[in-house]
Amino acid sequence: IIPVDKETAAPLLEVILPEKLPIEEPIFTTQIQEAVNSVIVEWANYSQLIEMNATPSRSCLIYGLPGTGKTHLAKWLAKRVGLPIVLAKLDGIVSSFLGTSSRNISNLFSFANKYKCILLLDEFDAIAKLRNDPQEVGEVKRIVNTLLQCLDSRNEIGFTIGVTNHEQLLDPAIWRRFDVQIEIPKPSKEVIYSLLKKFTYPIEYNDTELFFLSWCLQEASGADIQKLTNWLKRMQLIPEYRDENLIDLMRRYILLNTGRISTLVKDALSSTTEEIYQFLAKDNPDLKKKD
Repeated sequence: IIPVDKETAAPLLEVILPEKLPIEEPIFTTQIQEAVNSVIVEWANYSQLIEMNATPSRSCLIYGLPGTGKTHLAKWLAKRVGLPIVLAKLDGIVSSFLGTSSRNISNLFSFANKYKCILLLDEFDAIAKLRNDPQEVGEVKRIVNTLLQCLDSRNEIGFTIGVTNHEQLLDPAIWRRFDVQIEIPKPSKEVIYSLLKKFTYPIEYNDTELFFLSWCLQEASGADIQKLTNWLKRMQLIPEYRDENLIDLMRRYILLNTGRISTLVKDALSSTTEEIYQFLAKDNPDLKKKD
């Protein structure tokens, strides 16, 4: 029986079976892929490690800026390991009733500890606050202490993944509870190019067009890239915009999404088309070669 919040009757967690988890590998840099694969390999050889009294990593903290694919990565990792996920969004577990939040956390871990599963603590910073934060009341400190105790008790039972956008808010003691800590940065230029190629399908852009879009999306997150590609697909279905060139489309996109494009790119796209070509050729040698 899935535990619920005593005051609101809202479920504290969601169970996701392996067949419902994403099968598509997320696109990251080689270094990130190697870090993730090392965790997967450990759990693929779980029995052998236990026989040698060499327990695999029991916990992993995935942190970084919003929209960089952290939760998707956690779910894909679970898919590769072949375990179901017990997913808890911790911001929903925190209750305004004194003592209820700590009880919710204990009930969550008690449920997960009964099964061979991955406990995924999404939005982890919601309760893993710094205990010495003068802005926080005593209840939050009690919640953090409960979380620490539950993480310690689970260390010998299953695998736990914490996901956060605000690692700077985490209590240092929380950090120490995680065997593996993986930072997911914003996509590199090469990763942006690969994501664009993946997300724009079935539209067929040539290399020069993809390099141009990659340049436009510098400093963007994976979520920003997906939003742009979805918008470009919609434009393909609208007769008035279907034949518009890519530079003009990006100018139009900027008007609708000023916060997703860097100031440098916005300023450059306000120039003439010829000046943009010159600027790109100077700024991006790879583009010049492809042109």
